Amino acid sequence: MVTLIGLVATTTYYQNQNNMWTTQLLRVEFDDEQSSALVLYSGCYFVDENKDSYKKVCNRGIYHSYHNNTEAAHFGFCQHQKQRWYFYKGNYTNICKISNEDVLTMSERTFDRDISSMFNEK
Repeated sequence: MVTLIGLVATTTYYQNQNNMWTTQLLRVEFDDEQSSALVLYSGCYFVDENKDSYKKVCNRGIYHSYHNNTEAAHFGFCQHQKQRWYFYKGNYTNICKISNEDVLTMSERTFDRDISSMFNEK
């Protein structure tokens, strides 16, 4: 019983940490046939580990494109009301306040706050 309580407490602690169990780096590849307008945004994206950014984005970082990508873009999770991942252009620090014209695409509603849960494996 003590072991179970210890395990639950440890898991809860690490889930509340900003840099634990968060995908740090990933490659986004858009298919020409399905999203020709988004293909320019294909490339590598890294999570912003700035603690202030984490606090602003529901304890999750904003992902930024590498400078070698063809076009600059970002993505992040909006937990408040919308509960979606947003892929956008512009320099927003609050994902939930992105203007519609800067949203490139978005996920369906989800409670998964780590981007890896949204992967479509081939």
